Amino acid sequence: AAVGEAFKIRDLGEAKVFLGMEISRGENGEVKLSQQRYIEELLQRHQLADAKPRSTPLPPGSKVLPAGDGETELVDSTEYRTLIGELNYLATSTRLDIAQAMSVLARFMGKPSKTHMGLALGVLRYLAGTKELGLRFGGAGELKLEGYSDSDWAGDPATRRSTTGYVFLLGGAAISWNSQLQRTVAASSVEAEYQATAAAV
Repeated sequence: AAVGEAFKIRDLGEAKVFLGMEISRGENGEVKLSQQRYIEELLQRHQLADAKPRSTPLPPGSKVLPAGDGETELVDSTEYRTLIGELNYLATSTRLDIAQAMSVLARFMGKPSKTHMGLALGVLRYLAGTKELGLRFGGAGELKLEGYSDSDWAGDPATRRSTTGYVFLLGGAAISWNSQLQRTVAASSVEAEYQATAAAV
C-alpha cells in the first residue's frame, strides 16, 4: 500500500512466469516451479520433439573421457557450448536431477567430440520424458532446514579426482544444490567425503 501511494503502479496479478520458470499454485498454498515450456522449446530446436525419452540423464556406469589427440570425430564447439548452456540453465533453476550430468559434460567444452554431443542430447531426451517435473514449495509440511552431501571417489577417469554433490532442503523442497569436480585428488574415500562436506558448508 505504501509503495502505491509513493509511485504509480499497476497490479498485474499473481506471477505466472518468471525468468523462464512457470509458477503454479495449489489449493493448500503449495507453489510449483517448472520449466516444461522451455524444455519443449529445446526439444524443437534440437529436432528431438519426437525422440524416444531416456530413463536416466547419463547411461548408468558411463565413464566420459576427453577427446584424444588423434580424435577425428569432433563437433562444433560453439554448438556444443550452446547446448550445455541451455541445459545448465535447467540444472541450476529447477532440475537438480541433471546437475551431475551437466557437471560431467561441461568439462569438455574446449574440445567436444561426437560422443560428448550424443550424451548431451541424451540428457535432453531424458528431459523429454520428465518435462513436467519441478520444485514444490509450501503446503502443510514442517519448515525444517536439512542439508546432505556426498561424493564418489576418483570418479573422473581422466584426472582421478572425485565429484562433490550437495543439496539443501527447506520444508522438503530443494533450495540450493551443486555437483562439481573436487579441486584436488583425494587419497581416500573418507577424504573425498570430507571435501564434499566442506564444500557444502
